[in-house]
Amino acid sequence: MDQNYTSPFEIKPQLEYAEPGRRFLAVMLDGLIIGGLFWLIRYWIRQTYTEETQEYYMAMLIYSLTRGISYWLYFALMESSSKQATLGKMAYGIRVTDLEGNRISFGQATTRYFSKILSALMLFYGFIMILRNDKRQGLHDKIAKTVVVY
Repeated sequence: MDQNYTSPFEIKPQLEYAEPGRRFLAVMLDGLIIGGLFWLIRYWIRQTYTEETQEYYMAMLIYSLTRGISYWLYFALMESSSKQATLGKMAYGIRVTDLEGNRISFGQATTRYFSKILSALMLFYGFIMILRNDKRQGLHDKIAKTVVVY
């Protein structure tokens, strides 16, 4: 028999979906990491520039834009990388995959990231959904067709 032959009846390993508590702790750790870095930058801006000057407002505008883009790139690049996880997720042994357990694309990770806004706007129901289904998917996971697994 050919060694490359794959039976049509081959069973894929069952995905073990990450529990909500672990997901929450991972997000909190990511928030501390990124938020701490940006807290230091904001502190530096406040020490460097006098408030209510044009330079201060320009620095804060650049800070705000950089912060928004950095959060998006951090999550999208890390979750679509070969590690499939942010630093917080890595620390808790979880990763983001597609519905079959494969690595997600940058586009999927971007969709997942921005869909979290919708999850929050619905009085956080999009996140509460994680508690209410077998695959533990939030609205953002369903939109991006992703799951968080061990």
